[in-house]
Amino acid sequence: KDGLRRALAGPSGADLREGFRQLIAGKHEQLSNGMPLCGLKIGAKPGDASLKTVSLQADRVPLEKREVWEPIPDSDPCGPRIGIFVSGRGVIELSSSGRDIEVMSVSPGTVLCEGLLADFKARVRATSADCEVYRVRLSDLLAASSFDMKPPDWFLQFRLLEKETTKSMRTRLTSARGLAENRKAHPCDPCINDWNKRRQESVKRAQDLRADRLAEVHMGNGCVPQLPLLPPSDFGSTSYRSWGKMSSPMPIFPAAIFPRKSRGKSATRGAHSQSTKLPKINSEPNLRAKASTCGPRPRRGGSAGISASSADLAAPAVGVVS
Repeated sequence: KDGLRRALAGPSGADLREGFRQLIAGKHEQLSNGMPLCGLKIGAKPGDASLKTVSLQADRVPLEKREVWEPIPDSDPCGPRIGIFVSGRGVIELSSSGRDIEVMSVSPGTVLCEGLLADFKARVRATSADCEVYRVRLSDLLAASSFDMKPPDWFLQFRLLEKETTKSMRTRLTSARGLAENRKAHPCDPCINDWNKRRQESVKRAQDLRADRLAEVHMGNGCVPQLPLLPPSDFGSTSYRSWGKMSSPMPIFPAAIFPRKSRGKSATRGAHSQSTKLPKINSEPNLRAKASTCGPRPRRGGSAGISASSADLAAPAVGVVS
């Protein structure tokens, strides 16, 4: 103590004395306002004794615009630390391959787990000029919560807020790290880029050739390029045969000439029934009646044919004798 007092009392200790004076004034103001826990919506009150112990041990870290805050890992001798954003705004960045990827924005009332940020090699960059951040050791919070037999209400609310923020931050950091890994260079990237460039050139060349052919070939009224025109109109009677004066006929498809018949279930059943049933003959009863009056039909080359012919020859002879 004596050596420190002699150093502060010397001519070069004026700046040190002013710095110590500002530090003491800041600690008194911090203790009276109950910062940083009173800046969170956890129901903390400045007059609480357990809250005052945390405010007395908390470290205030003012940040200017574009200034970077590097987190401390959990392997530090003082143990894990928790950052609390009281005022101002910032953004969490993840550096990969010389590029900074913005993970999420930080607003007042955000609780940051420094060990998690250190594991992902992330950092916090201030985006406004009035950033005020406090760094609290986890051991101080646990000691403040064990003053009484029952932990204070603000401690339970603080732990719940810390878990929710840590879960969301871990998800964002994991996604950002995966994106950074996908953006890394691959040994096959030059070959893929060269193939893509040559393909684009081939597509562009094909489009140009197609446009040149369409410009050179005359398109007629039909859907395909037609032959060159016949002699113009001032050459005589063949002028009416030119493509411009002849209306192109409509295409005739086989379906228009031979319409297809629909084959439904009813048509199929009707055709089947007609093919199985035999047609009836309307003149069949008349034929039967004539056959019964005229007698039996003679057979060819039999005895019945001979008897029928002899009876026909004998009939006129009987008439003569009588």
